[in-house]
Amino acid sequence: MSETINVPMAAQRDIKTVTTEIRTLHRQAQCMVLGYAIEIGRRLKEAKAMLDHGQWGPWLREEVDFSQSSANNFMRIFEEYGAQQVSLFGDANSQALGNLPYTHALRLLALPAEERESFVEEHHAEELSTRELEKLIRERDEARRAEQDAREKAAAADKARAAAEELAKGAEDARRDALAAALNTAFAPGELTLAGLHTGLNLLAKLKDPPPDAALRCAAEAEGVQLSLLSDYDLTGEAPSAAGTLVLGYGSLKDEACASVGETLKKVCMAAREASVTV
Repeated sequence: MSETINVPMAAQRDIKTVTTEIRTLHRQAQCMVLGYAIEIGRRLKEAKAMLDHGQWGPWLREEVDFSQSSANNFMRIFEEYGAQQVSLFGDANSQALGNLPYTHALRLLALPAEERESFVEEHHAEELSTRELEKLIRERDEARRAEQDAREKAAAADKARAAAEELAKGAEDARRDALAAALNTAFAPGELTLAGLHTGLNLLAKLKDPPPDAALRCAAEAEGVQLSLLSDYDLTGEAPSAAGTLVLGYGSLKDEACASVGETLKKVCMAAREASVTV
């Protein structure tokens, strides 16, 4: 009687298992391609250094059948990813970059070298399709451009604001100087002293031997002039140095009005003195 031998059946394999294996093998093959590309780039740089001027292009076409652009890609791949390697198929400059397919490594050259590794790790670039990687790089570039545009617009706005403020300051200073010149022209030397700036855009002008502030107020009202005196700001009424000191606002004063202010105030002061003498 013959003996029956039972041979165990092979483990059941499904499409998911096969798909995973294919993807893994494909990714490993692509990583090997990157290793070959790095070594080709290394040797292309070596060959280029050996050739005389004008021999590089013909040598590429005739000896290795590479275009100039292909050779440049290989050499740049070597420079960016494998220049620190010494042995054939040694590790790339980092483990994350060493796991990349050649096509991914080539596209990532669009990023600054210092950003590549973090970009690859953040997005798990080795697991992406070429289209997905290109989309992420494009979105990253668009975001950077938007940030740069925002910074440039903010800088331009700051510059324009500073220029406007400088222009306004220049106009204010010009009005102050015009007002001071008008006062010095209308009043005799020593009759009025410009005492400096008060709060805001106000110039202080102190009269010598001034009439009472009350007389100045009445004279100004009679002339239809709005007059501010430093004593108006002295709530205690105990600041004798404030008497006879005019507070002349120039912030909203029209440029053409500056010249007439001196004569108008001179007229008010003369009327105030006459009124105080009469009293």
